[in-house]
Amino acid sequence: MRDWTIGGAGLILGASLLACFAQPSARAQETTNSMTAIRGCLCARAAVDDLEAQVARERRAYEGKQREAEALTRTVADARAHLNTENRADIEAFTALLARRDASATAFLAEQARYATLVNRYNEAVNQNNAACVGRLFDPEQIEATKANLVCPRP
Repeated sequence: MRDWTIGGAGLILGASLLACFAQPSARAQETTNSMTAIRGCLCARAAVDDLEAQVARERRAYEGKQREAEALTRTVADARAHLNTENRADIEAFTALLARRDASATAFLAEQARYATLVNRYNEAVNQNNAACVGRLFDPEQIEATKANLVCPRP
């Protein structure tokens, strides 16, 4: 005999999810004509787009500093394995290499902190945009009229 309760529960869950998607929220059903709301959402979207581009640029810088720090760490490990401790020139070269590695690691840590701050700003902007604008319907004509004279505050 088949246990129909599990299947029935799945069917009820599926029907509930379908009902949620089939009936948009009351907020999404109303078309917004407010220039203030439209301007706010257009500016929020522009800020998200700008931050997204900035995150992409900074990610490349972050990854470059990371690769540099990792490469110098590997170079130090290789040099340490072949270091002639009785040769003054080898010791001085190794000391200089350690200084370069340490400087690179410090630069990477600074880049890491800067990148994390930027990613947090981006995530906050996305969350604010989503909370205020996603799921809302805006009058297309009002959007175009607002875009024509759109001036957004600097973030």
